[in-house]
Amino acid sequence: MKTLHLLIIFGAVIILPVSSSPSISNSSKVQEILSPGLTPYLADHGYAMVPSNTTEWFLWWNHYNDISNYSDIIFTGDIMSIKVLNVTSFYTVGNITQTFSSMEATQYITGPPYEKINYTLNLDQYAVHVDEFLKNPQSSNNMTIREPIIDPTWHSDPPGPRFNVGDHVLFYVKNLDGSNVYSQNSFIIPNVCNATDVLGQNRYAGSDFTMTQNGVQTDYGKSGNIPPFTANMPIQFMYSTRVDTLSGKDFVIKYDILDDPSNRIISSNKINISSKKCEWMESAKWEASLKSGNYYANIYVKNTDGTFRQTYSVGFSVKPNMTNTSSLSSDQNSDQIPTYTKSPEFSFAVPVMLIGIVSVITFYRMKFRK
Repeated sequence: MKTLHLLIIFGAVIILPVSSSPSISNSSKVQEILSPGLTPYLADHGYAMVPSNTTEWFLWWNHYNDISNYSDIIFTGDIMSIKVLNVTSFYTVGNITQTFSSMEATQYITGPPYEKINYTLNLDQYAVHVDEFLKNPQSSNNMTIREPIIDPTWHSDPPGPRFNVGDHVLFYVKNLDGSNVYSQNSFIIPNVCNATDVLGQNRYAGSDFTMTQNGVQTDYGKSGNIPPFTANMPIQFMYSTRVDTLSGKDFVIKYDILDDPSNRIISSNKINISSKKCEWMESAKWEASLKSGNYYANIYVKNTDGTFRQTYSVGFSVKPNMTNTSSLSSDQNSDQIPTYTKSPEFSFAVPVMLIGIVSVITFYRMKFRK
């Protein structure tokens, strides 16, 4: 039987006839689901995997945003022992009917006949002594759970996570087909942490950059356009980022404040930060007062190899202080808010007006007497 491969290469469409093998289920290669070479091997024989959304790993992954609701049980406890289980599962392959290739990835479209491929995984099973149930308390403080089954579609992701005897872990657990399966989003939690407080934190929040002046905070990530700030008054900057541990972690951020459009650095500094234990987010804070103008704030985070990666570049403007015109410079931008000062003649206007009124009254009084 022949199928057609549809290849999209640099905008051209090429149709190629390809012969598929009658069966590959007897090959040991098809059971090596953690091998990056599995997908190319199947494609070489005219097959591709049919995506599945029902494997345990995918079910957990698909509910990471509502993991607390999706979990049947949530608890913290110490791992007392580890046992390796041989767990059998399967994935489905079909004949390749079309192939869409791009610089980023290759997508296979499959059709019948389909074939089920059985495979076996070695999964960790933990005996855990529970010290605190955070959802759905059980009658026993001893729980037996195992890591989730993954399928070949996710072979690039590591199984697990896997833990060691003695680790104190917060586990999200769901009963799937009679087995208590923990989520790959379970994590080590120090004994000193309050598990309820940690559970309430947003572990998956990304980095955040805010600027505050006179108690009014602007969140660049949420508002997009930042209103102008006032010149010669302190602006508080804060950059927060997510960390992958609750045990505390040191990191270094660097910031540059540049004049726009000259790109001249107005202010630059490195800040060493030690994150607090039991918190997923850590923050760096600094302050600057700027004269009127347009600026950019560039934020960098230090990598483990000593280099810095840029995480934010924020444009903002600073307008003249309406109550302090003496600090205005002669090179104000045309788009700045105009200021208004008292006219120097104003102090003489009132006396002159009063004299005029008195003169008119005196003139008419003299006229009436005549």
